[in-house]
Amino acid sequence: MNEIPLIIKFDDDTQETAEIYVEGRMNTENCRFLLDTGCAKTKLMFDDVTGLHESEGSHFSSGALGSSELDLITIDNLQVGPLVKTKFSASRAKKGVLDRNLLGMDFLKEHCLHFKFRDKSLHVVRDNKFRSDKSTQKLVLERGLIPYVRVNCGGNEVNAVWDSGAGITLVDLDFIKRNSPQFEEIGVDVGTDWTGKQQETPIFMMKTLSIAGQKFRPHKVAGLNFSDVNSKIEIPMVFTLGFSTLRQAEWVFDFPNLTWGISSMIF
Repeated sequence: MNEIPLIIKFDDDTQETAEIYVEGRMNTENCRFLLDTGCAKTKLMFDDVTGLHESEGSHFSSGALGSSELDLITIDNLQVGPLVKTKFSASRAKKGVLDRNLLGMDFLKEHCLHFKFRDKSLHVVRDNKFRSDKSTQKLVLERGLIPYVRVNCGGNEVNAVWDSGAGITLVDLDFIKRNSPQFEEIGVDVGTDWTGKQQETPIFMMKTLSIAGQKFRPHKVAGLNFSDVNSKIEIPMVFTLGFSTLRQAEWVFDFPNLTWGISSMIF
């Protein structure tokens, strides 16, 4: 079976923002993962299963708002649907830091995936003709992992991270200020990144956006200062496309061939 069911947890009744989960197995235990293409290396919470693994080293990883030190551990067998990794190196958070597992691009990058949020399914694409017909846009992977696409807002074409782990699309505040006619401030909310750090962020209605020649309906985005994040990565970004944008289309990402496309729009 090449289909992986998606578990979509909506944040409110508008169903505009949400978290996307998949079920899997870690060694012999069932577990749930946040499907997170904005996460380079799979991150696991400290629990009764991961806590049994000896640390093989440590590293620091940054989120949108903060950073945290993680241990490196090896999982004998990690499976999500038809996708399986053995002797898989993952990051384990310190106890109490992370309250969910994040399935990152190190697990996903070897596959062509069709994201169908309306149908609540993720398809592993084996058909070469479908891959070539539906993924015609050039894909850039920052550090060989994080997917970048080009988006157009108000006539400005800029870099965007395609981030299935983000519940709402984030836009650099400096870009919003320079293109204020495209954004109407509608309130504030408290955002939280994977490290647990929280920050109050302004919420805007973004009036225009087009991606791969397709026009998207006006929708909610959050404003955030990207200067610190951009100082730590190779390719600066202006947008992080989260669920509030992604829900409007079906997407094909052929990660091995570095191409992507929109298979259909959802209205």
